[in-house]
Amino acid sequence: MVVTPNDLETEVKIPVDEKTFEASRIALNRGFKLPDFFPEENIFYKTPEGFLRLRKYCGNILVTYKGNRIESEKMNSREEIEFEDYLPKDFDKLRTFFLRLGLKKDFEYTKQRSIYRFDQGIFGAHDCAVSFDILPNEDKYIEIEELISDGIHDASSDGKTIDNVVLRLGLQKHPLEKRNYLDIVRGKKWKN
Repeated sequence: MVVTPNDLETEVKIPVDEKTFEASRIALNRGFKLPDFFPEENIFYKTPEGFLRLRKYCGNILVTYKGNRIESEKMNSREEIEFEDYLPKDFDKLRTFFLRLGLKKDFEYTKQRSIYRFDQGIFGAHDCAVSFDILPNEDKYIEIEELISDGIHDASSDGKTIDNVVLRLGLQKHPLEKRNYLDIVRGKKWKN
């Protein structure tokens, strides 16, 4: 299978303490009301390569295939194919549909998320999303993801937009998390 530019996710996750978490939210605020946190329910199904995620948030449903991670020292990249606009709004019906297809639920968790979206030119050549995530164990992460204008991931990323956000928030000395949230919540260690 060929991975097209619109099917590649490029992001970093940064674990932070409460003080850094709140200071970073305020730094991005730019005088506007801080975005509210909302629950985001995630159900995972194993596939031969990667996994399928069913997500419910703010009345929306998103189905995402995530392939295996593509090796990179700095950014997290993986094949990602998402569907949102064409899905039924019945979350339970989709869960049943996946079960009928023979997919078995592998794991489930709910996190709290607040998202800031920035247009191209504010931090670099690409649109980006900065998510503030609180995991079920209360650990806090800042996730920075490069996007193209319609919200689809951009494989032409050189990481400069992400680097600019990291610098703006003063997070360049913080360690980058290589695991996805599924592995973090499960407590799986990163394999070098």
